Amino acid sequence: MRNNMSNNELNDAIVRTIIHNTPKSVKPVDYLSDILALSRESVYRRIRKEIPFTVEELAKASVEMGFSIDKVIGEVKSDRLYFDMQSGWEEASNLYINTFETYNNHLEKLIEAKKSDAQLILNHIPPLFSIYSDDFFKYSYFKWKNEGIDSCSVKYHFSDLEIPLELLELRKRIIYNIQRIKNSTLILSPNIFLDVIKEIQYHYHKRLITKDELERLKKSILDIISLSEIVAMNGGINPYVKTDIYLSRLYLSTNILYTQYEENIETHFWLYNTTPIIIRCSEICEIQRNWLRTVKMYSTLISLSNEILQTAFFDKQKEYANQYLTPNNNDNHFNIL
Repeated sequence: MRNNMSNNELNDAIVRTIIHNTPKSVKPVDYLSDILALSRESVYRRIRKEIPFTVEELAKASVEMGFSIDKVIGEVKSDRLYFDMQSGWEEASNLYINTFETYNNHLEKLIEAKKSDAQLILNHIPPLFSIYSDDFFKYSYFKWKNEGIDSCSVKYHFSDLEIPLELLELRKRIIYNIQRIKNSTLILSPNIFLDVIKEIQYHYHKRLITKDELERLKKSILDIISLSEIVAMNGGINPYVKTDIYLSRLYLSTNILYTQYEENIETHFWLYNTTPIIIRCSEICEIQRNWLRTVKMYSTLISLSNEILQTAFFDKQKEYANQYLTPNNNDNHFNIL
């Protein structure tokens, strides 16, 4: 049977959710007036359901107050699932900066929450992991620019690209915040570094990267592999952080994040290096968490344990880098995977 949704039902659900998520120390009208930049009278009219919240107001309130729009709609229309994804129809630099801003905002929510959980499945290295190397960070930005909507008419050379100052500042904040995430779980593909090595090799073959730059990028990849190995050996990036790293025996099709902070839960799906698709529906997120548990059952813990497997895994990643990112004397025979 079709599930019809009336305006009154939707407005009721919105107002209930906003009141429920308003901090107890303030009144809903005062709080909304501040975050939506509306007069108290305008907010009163919305709370009394005399006029509806606009889409922009609802979106801003959901971000500031930490509730899920799809969950609100799901209360009155349960046969549909709604998700959040940032539009890609803008200049590549702005989209990349916005993506890193989203990363940082999410990290801050995890840090501030008394109760938090972060579980990440990785079948390839995400741009976020490039923050620990200057050259690799630049390469991630370079790759994004060359795959963006403005790349049809322009191909950027690695040497010509300059990283925006705003992005460099974001990088510093993210490095600081990652070291404050107390507990996290990573489940890795056995060939997690192979895709990015293929990509670097491809851009070298297309002469967008010089031989000297290729050598620097190889060193960057090796440095990140070594850093990851140290995290696995110590169980975290510093003594105050606990990171459980698993090596999956199952095929991992994409990168997936399950995260919880306070009562908010989210699942992020990456269609390769695009901005993530975010689902906040509690039922779907619970299904995803159960699937993560299953994947973990078919994975082997390599942080603070299984030293032989741990060493073999990281040695294999280093072998990929040394084998495929070292140009031959005759560049015409440089292999493309």
